[in-house]
Amino acid sequence: MVYSVSGNKAIINGQNGIYDKKVNNQEVKYGRNAANNYTAYTKNIANSPEMPPLQFEYRYIPQGKYSTQALMGNAYEELGQRTEVSVAELNQKLNQDKQKIEELNKQILARNPESSVAHPDFAADALDLNEDGKVDIGEYATSTMAADMLDGNPSKCDITNLDGVITNKGEDASMGLYMKQNMKNAKTVFNDIHKTFQLDKAMNEFKSNLNNMSK
Repeated sequence: MVYSVSGNKAIINGQNGIYDKKVNNQEVKYGRNAANNYTAYTKNIANSPEMPPLQFEYRYIPQGKYSTQALMGNAYEELGQRTEVSVAELNQKLNQDKQKIEELNKQILARNPESSVAHPDFAADALDLNEDGKVDIGEYATSTMAADMLDGNPSKCDITNLDGVITNKGEDASMGLYMKQNMKNAKTVFNDIHKTFQLDKAMNEFKSNLNNMSK
């Protein structure tokens, strides 16, 4: 199984996974396994007759020193085993999330017409830091780190809260960074993370070893 269960929580990490015998770099392997396991967990929520716990704890890098190579492996896997994708493609995925929220809103309002529901308008444009119409793994990784930071404090991205773990709280808080009205502030957040952790350098190091991208 790609996750374990502790109480009412799914525990997801990259300790084991499909890349155990394919990727040599231990940190990259962990990050890719973690992302693949998390994807499998979310698919189980949608498709499994025995739905896993909705509460989760997702460790996307190994415990200990923060690993930007595990982070790059994680981003590479989340982008469909590609080092970059178009902003248009990411926006399409966010639009699917919006449609799911609107469908949920309909169900809520059907039960209680007086309920308060949100109608978010998402966009991934803030992740395109160099404004070339694409989001590479270095740029995309800033969103993972932001979700991690917001997990500790949903109102502020604080580096001191970075621990390599994301839960429902961080994931939910990070969605605010994709709302169109927050685009300017989100881009500032992503840029600061990108520069502070030298993610361009980390991306080039990741790409320099073809084994890191084994399929």
